[in-house]
Amino acid sequence: MKRPYLLKKRGKYWYYRLDFEENFHSTGQTMRNHAEECVMKHLRELGKESESIDVTLREYIEPFFLWDRCPHITRLREEGKSISQGYATKQRRRLETYLCSDRIVDLKIGSIKRSHILDFRRRLIEKGTGGRTINMTIGILKIVFHEALFREDIDRDPTLGVGQLKYEQEEIGVFTRQEMIVLFADRPGVWKDLPGYTAFLLAAHCGLRRSEVLAIVWEQLDLISGAISVNRAMTDNGLPKWDKTRSTLMTSKCIDALKELRKTSSWVLPDHFVFSSPDGTPHGFTWWKKRFESAMVRAKLMQREGGEIINPRHLEPHSFRHSLNTLLRGADVDPAKLRATFGWSSEAVQDGYTHWQAEHFEAQRRKIEELLG
Repeated sequence: MKRPYLLKKRGKYWYYRLDFEENFHSTGQTMRNHAEECVMKHLRELGKESESIDVTLREYIEPFFLWDRCPHITRLREEGKSISQGYATKQRRRLETYLCSDRIVDLKIGSIKRSHILDFRRRLIEKGTGGRTINMTIGILKIVFHEALFREDIDRDPTLGVGQLKYEQEEIGVFTRQEMIVLFADRPGVWKDLPGYTAFLLAAHCGLRRSEVLAIVWEQLDLISGAISVNRAMTDNGLPKWDKTRSTLMTSKCIDALKELRKTSSWVLPDHFVFSSPDGTPHGFTWWKKRFESAMVRAKLMQREGGEIINPRHLEPHSFRHSLNTLLRGADVDPAKLRATFGWSSEAVQDGYTHWQAEHFEAQRRKIEELLG
C-alpha cells in the first residue's frame, strides 16, 4: 500500500510531506525509522482531529463569502490582504447557484474524496454549464477546502490536483459602423425611452463602462463645452476601473440627448443621478442588462425564444466600448490619446479591445489596387 507521505533527507535531518501538502516539514530526527514514527504519530493525530468535524459541506459553507461572517474573508482582511465586497457577492452567488443545488453539499466534509469533486464537475458539464463557470465553481470549492485544511478542520484537501477545464473562450462581439449609426439614428428608437437611449449613447460615443454610466451625476457634465469628467463608478471604492479618472468630450448627439433628458427629469441637482428611478436612486445592473437585450431584439441583432435570449454574435453592452476603439483606431486616431480617453494603462489592454474586421481594411484594399493594379 502506498504511503500517504514522502520522506527526504536534507543534511542530517529527515523531512516529510503529506500527499495533500505542497511543502516539506522537519521531523527533527536524524534516523529514518525515528522519522517514520514521527510522521505516523502526526497522521494519527490528524485522524483524531478529523473525526471531530461532523458537519456536512452545506453546513460548513453556510457563512462563506458573506462579507461579515466568512472565515476566509475575515482572515485575509486581518492579514492585510485586499479583497472587495463585489468579489464576495459574486462568489456567494456562484456558491448558491451551482454548489448548494448539488448533492455533494449533503456529504460530511471530512468524507469527501477527490472522486466526489470530479463527479460534481461531471454533473456540471452534463447540465451544459460553461467551462469558465465550472472552473470558477471548482475554484470556490478549492478555497473552502484550503481554508478548512488551514484551520485544521479536515486532514486532507480533496480538491488538490483537480485541474481546470480547457475551453474555448468566446470573444466578445462588436458592432459594425453602420449598426453603431442605425442604433442611435432615432431618439429613443429601439431603446424604448430617453434614459435608455442616452445611457447607451454615452457607452457607444464616449466608450464609457456600465459602472461609469450608471454612476454619472449632473455635476460631471458640462453641457456647454461638452466635457465629461469620468471620476465616479458603481464600484467598491466609487472610482473607475484601476482608479483611473479621466476627462473626455461628448458628441453633439450626446449633449442634445442629455439636455432633453434634463428637461424631463425630476432629479437635476448637481449631485443627482442622471439615470435614476422615480425615487432618485440610480438604476442598477439589471436595468442596464434588460434595456440592452430588449433593444437588441427590436433591432433584430438578437432573438428572444420563450424566456431565453439567443445571441449568436455574443454582443454585450461592453461591445460598444470595443467597437468604438476599433473604429477609431481604423480611422488613424492617436492610440495614446485613445488610451487616455478610455482609461487604459497599456497598449496590451487596448489591443484586447481591438477587433479588426473586413470593413476596416477598405483603405488597405484600395492601396493594394493602386500598387498592383
